[in-house]
Amino acid sequence: MIDWAIALHTASQALELVKGLRTIDKEFDKAELKLKIADLTATLADLKTTLIEAKAEATSKDETIEKLKGVNKRVKDGLIERYGYLYRKRSDDPTMPAGNPFCPVCLQKDGLLFETSVRHETGKPLVCPHCDARYDGVTTYVNYVPIRHRSG
Repeated sequence: MIDWAIALHTASQALELVKGLRTIDKEFDKAELKLKIADLTATLADLKTTLIEAKAEATSKDETIEKLKGVNKRVKDGLIERYGYLYRKRSDDPTMPAGNPFCPVCLQKDGLLFETSVRHETGKPLVCPHCDARYDGVTTYVNYVPIRHRSG
């Protein structure tokens, strides 16, 4: 990751060296002038390298953002909302939901999609496998026949 403090410090050093070159007195000899120019050249080379790394990092992050936008769109396009819950769309009829709802707690809290599953206990409630949230009275869609989960 680019260290912006170092990049700004390097740029500041280069500017200071340029200011120093402006104030060189005619009495300085050529050796001292060459030394200051060498320092300036090295500092500018460091700055150029840092800026090239920053550009590469920014490009990489932009590519990652675009990739994630595509993934997000595919996920959203594959979901349908029913009664406040998100479900997968049926492959044979994308206007209908399929399976169990996704956990709204995990979606709001962490932005993660976890499909609830039936817990094998009295009433067979739907439970999030991630956060363990329990959902009673929620519908599961199987072959167009909604199954209502009730606590028992």
